[in-house]
Amino acid sequence: MFDLRVPIVGTALTKPERRIIEKTGVAVTSFRIVANYRRYDRTTAQWVDYGLFRIRVSCWRRLADHVFKSIDVGDPVMVIGRIFTREWESEQGELRVNYEMEADTVGHDLSRGITTFTKMRISGPQSVVEDDEAESRIGGELSHPADAGAPPHMALPHDPYDSDVAAEAAADAMAMLHDADLTAPEPGTADPTTEEDESDDLVGAGASRRRRGR
Repeated sequence: MFDLRVPIVGTALTKPERRIIEKTGVAVTSFRIVANYRRYDRTTAQWVDYGLFRIRVSCWRRLADHVFKSIDVGDPVMVIGRIFTREWESEQGELRVNYEMEADTVGHDLSRGITTFTKMRISGPQSVVEDDEAESRIGGELSHPADAGAPPHMALPHDPYDSDVAAEAAADAMAMLHDADLTAPEPGTADPTTEEDESDDLVGAGASRRRRGR
């Protein structure tokens, strides 16, 4: 269905009024505006009123609060919204028709005066649009460059190449050698069995030389 939005430039006839919808309990601000059409009368050489258009404007949500605090009677306004005809029956059974505009935006007509605008900021937590962490998140999940390897929090808890694990393995190997009596002598100490064997060899070698000298 085609959604028709029209602009109306006119003057506020009534002061904005906040009302409560009985069925839903929702607050709405409404006021009436009039658009005064004029034309140039050549006989009198003056601008004269040509016709009037009156309509009630309804404002919802944040627009309702801002219009209630900003618009006063006699203010030149510009309204953009959708126009509806509302029909209902009175208590006497008579058919009534009302023209109403649901406003999307309302503002002062600055061609007829000046005004001061105060921007209303929504209270709440402030968000950072771009930072280092935002660059590392894809689809809401943390990521890291593919050529950087695994991140620190993903390292294996028992890495076989870890220095602590290697040291523990070396200590276990030394303990096994010690239990098998296969440990090497400490530097600066000599194996007594080896010394006795060497002395026997030296004695035997000296005896052989003496026999040859005879």
